Amino acid sequence: MTQPPDVTLMQFNQIEGPNPAAVEVRRVLQHAKTGLLCVLNWRHELDRLLRGLDAFDYRYDDLMLISRHERMALMHRMTGRLNLELEGEGKWSNGIVGAALAINSGAANVILTGIDPLSKGHKYNSLNLSRMHRETDLQALQIFSEQRLPVFTADPHVAQSTNLALWPVKGSLGFNGHAALTSRAGAPT
Repeated sequence: MTQPPDVTLMQFNQIEGPNPAAVEVRRVLQHAKTGLLCVLNWRHELDRLLRGLDAFDYRYDDLMLISRHERMALMHRMTGRLNLELEGEGKWSNGIVGAALAINSGAANVILTGIDPLSKGHKYNSLNLSRMHRETDLQALQIFSEQRLPVFTADPHVAQSTNLALWPVKGSLGFNGHAALTSRAGAPT
């Protein structure tokens, strides 16, 4: 059995949404567990969130609610760009927010895998849904690179297209002490 992720990010739609992508997220994460569950932009009472998670038997050790304003402030702090996130395509993906959250929380390095802003869709399912957030995610990764933030990719084609350094960096000892974010069901872990 694999070890559960340390941190998972989710949003309202992934917990209650009726569209095929949301249903697929819940299917993939059914009976799963995480350490810290960060729920972004939750606007309802806590009981409703807990019922939603119980519906697909998703468990966690700790829960953190991050408001839209907190998310905007985090991303503004990490990118220098104020993004009001008014439309789906203009928002940053959970993977990019996860990377920013890890850096802001003091991670020595953040290693991304499976997070490709130039991909056409998600690899974890066969729904053939197009990927959102392409431009904003690409901009954020380029800003992380320009600012020399310790964000890396384990995917050679992503390193080439985003200018992120490829992990492992020469002389590195692996993942110990580093935040590794993998795109799985739209919820980076």
